[in-house]
Amino acid sequence: MRQLQNILLVFSLVAPLGALAWGPTGHKATGYIAEANLTPEARTAVVKILGKTLLAEAVLWPDMVRKLPEYAGTKGYHFVDTPDEFRDREHLDAKEILEFPKHKAGALEAILKYKKFLAKKTGSKKDKTEALKFLIHCIGDLHQPLHSGFDGDAGGNAIQVKWFENDTNLHQVWDRGIISESRKELLKNAGKKDPGYLYAVAISEEYPSPLKTAGTVGEWYQESLDVVPAAYIGYDEDQNVYLHQYQSVVDLRVRKAGLRIAYTLNEIFSTSDKDLLIDISADDIKKFFQGLDTLIQIGPIDE
Repeated sequence: MRQLQNILLVFSLVAPLGALAWGPTGHKATGYIAEANLTPEARTAVVKILGKTLLAEAVLWPDMVRKLPEYAGTKGYHFVDTPDEFRDREHLDAKEILEFPKHKAGALEAILKYKKFLAKKTGSKKDKTEALKFLIHCIGDLHQPLHSGFDGDAGGNAIQVKWFENDTNLHQVWDRGIISESRKELLKNAGKKDPGYLYAVAISEEYPSPLKTAGTVGEWYQESLDVVPAAYIGYDEDQNVYLHQYQSVVDLRVRKAGLRIAYTLNEIFSTSDKDLLIDISADDIKKFFQGLDTLIQIGPIDE
């Protein structure tokens, strides 16, 4: 815990809170959902790598170090930007974009890279720890549609927006603004409870069984691309309409990311290939984390 707090202090000096993908609440929610849906074998493997650190803590780490010189090479792992040549398309095709000249796979490449590394029996504890943190984080990033936004505006970061009286940008509306506004009362009354945990429980209760199958990494990417064209329309008009239109989209993207993180870890660390997609109820998530939901905040908080 102390090590994480030290990293957080360093991070606060080198990067604004707005640089966080999904925002702390969204990313931590994926970690809580994933943690509760691991197989016993996967849980044992994760604990062996992370010790007492929860996935909800570990998932924040790649954003904390992304501005540090030694991790400069990982910057592109947080997104899969769409070339501007596709901007006028009503539908974006993953295969066509990935085959576009000079296009970089970014988060897709990172997920496959770290998944393969974690499946190996070799590797230092440090490398395994960092690989696990990057893997779960990048799966979350891939589920945020604006992390597949257009190159020309840096996935919406260059589009300035007034979001419910706050000056921000379109990317941040999707990273944190929609969650913060739609869950205002939940987060406002969190007290010492972790907003990421509360949000994880809420969306697990509201969206039970959102997946019939886990799908492939390419399909997860395509799901985000399916949202991108419409996400660039209407943000500068009626914000309540935009919020109403995309709240459930964001909720489901976070919910599915958590389940797919669990599935991926189950796939890597379980000896059986059966029943790897687990989806326990919101009540069972509460039971799983009994006693942990009153912990004081870990990491930065959405405000």
